[in-house]
Amino acid sequence: MCRGASGDRPEVVGPQPAERWTPCAPALFYLALVRARDGSPEGRFEVEAIERRVVREREDGA
Repeated sequence: MCRGASGDRPEVVGPQPAERWTPCAPALFYLALVRARDGSPEGRFEVEAIERRVVREREDGA
């Protein structure tokens, strides 16, 4: 088992520097939105449509 720098806890992400990590918060947030819409394909499509609208509005306003 890999150990952390202190030797008392396992490393979750391995010995990679933080700069090489991939943030999972955006993906988890997206999945939470889809799940809040019953997790159905229709809910996913609704979330994607809202996302496209918001991106379009931000681009038009910028």
